[in-house]
Amino acid sequence: MDVPFVNTLAATWGCVFVYRKGENTDAPSATEQISSRDYDGGNRLLIFPEGTTTNGKYVLRFRSGSFVGGHPVKPLAIRYISNKFSPSWESINLLPHAFRLFTQIYNSVEVICLPIYYPSPEEAEDPRLYASNVGKQIAKALDLPISEATWDDKREYHTLLRSEMKKEK
Repeated sequence: MDVPFVNTLAATWGCVFVYRKGENTDAPSATEQISSRDYDGGNRLLIFPEGTTTNGKYVLRFRSGSFVGGHPVKPLAIRYISNKFSPSWESINLLPHAFRLFTQIYNSVEVICLPIYYPSPEEAEDPRLYASNVGKQIAKALDLPISEATWDDKREYHTLLRSEMKKEK
């Protein structure tokens, strides 16, 4: 994404840029960016390890790149509370989503702070195991099942959804 003000602000905040398949292949991967940080110097990083948003009915399997290096994490479980329109950006385009989000009378979110999770020696050596176990903690806190669907599955779903919408026009 090349948005001048947003890019400058994101760089100032130390954001990690995630490039999906086929995007900016010269850039360092998210895992490389996360691994190269100095966490002992007080740097912190907020990560959404599902790699996307969902409709709030389940937790997606966590991507393991965030857990490379075996650093302790502070899991936060986030639940949007809505009865008309969910603020989570799930399956609609940006402009209709933003319109509905900003014209809804209010938006509520519940954030559940879990204790700091210190990886076991096995988890520190195996980022997939570490990611899986932290995901289970968050799913338990939200009382939701873990889906085996991935970001690629969601992308395929969105491609099919868009093609169906085009057929209806």
